[in-house]
Amino acid sequence: MSNMMTRALSGAVYVALLSLCLYLGSWFWMALLTVLFLLACFEYFKAQQPESGFLEHTNSIAMITIWFAASLAGHYYFLDYFERLGTYKVALPAGYIFAFILSIPIILLLAYFEIRKGEKARINRLQFQVFGLFYIGFGLLSMGFLRHNALINSESTDQIILSFATIIGIWVSDTFAYLSGRMLGKRKLSPHISPNKTIEGFAGGLIVTVVFEILFLSVFNSTSTWYIAAIFGALLACTTTLGDLVQSLWKRNMGIKDSGTLIPGHGGILDRIDGVLLAAPFSLFFWIIVNNMFQ
Repeated sequence: MSNMMTRALSGAVYVALLSLCLYLGSWFWMALLTVLFLLACFEYFKAQQPESGFLEHTNSIAMITIWFAASLAGHYYFLDYFERLGTYKVALPAGYIFAFILSIPIILLLAYFEIRKGEKARINRLQFQVFGLFYIGFGLLSMGFLRHNALINSESTDQIILSFATIIGIWVSDTFAYLSGRMLGKRKLSPHISPNKTIEGFAGGLIVTVVFEILFLSVFNSTSTWYIAAIFGALLACTTTLGDLVQSLWKRNMGIKDSGTLIPGHGGILDRIDGVLLAAPFSLFFWIIVNNMFQ
């Protein structure tokens, strides 16, 4: 089987599973995000110590995965609580507040386990772990909060549409930036971090993403005006590209080409969700602001 066919098949399975769980929502979506977080954390930790196995990171990965799952479950519980009270006007998604509070004892435990290593303890390793918790954790948590968030809209259908607008928009931005760069790319966007990315590719991805969001939201979400959709598409393309560049910077510093080998033809989980980690938090707060200040 050719590499292109392998890439297409594995990508199709990944997209189908993601779409199904996103549509079903609730515990299906939260369970998938938790599994993705667990696998992403293993890739992240292993990149720092390539010779290590899963068991060497068990304590750290277990603690932050429990934090992630508890934050998602807490958000779901508080959302139900606010719905029963009949009020949605809280300053931030309940899950973010809950996740931040829970992160404090987790960071203290990470510090404790690092200090216990004695002479082998390293402050840069602790910094690496804490950064991963916030970078990967809050990026994926945002997708869970976007799917179930009454601050965006109390209608479940609209939450599904805006979640798909984000996921598909990220894919559109990545795909057409790549295609535009292959056909038209001349000037490097960030040659020292990602030599293959070009300004022309970025512009092509941004334009197509804007057009997609205008068409998609005009058909499936009647409350979004064309100019709101256009602004969303442009900023989504920017944050997706920034997420790609951050991931490229991380891999360059780690001295690796791919984060893993789990998805044939694509690399690891982090390679697939790099754009999501920055684009999802943006999308969540964009729609919260739009629906609470401009509706």
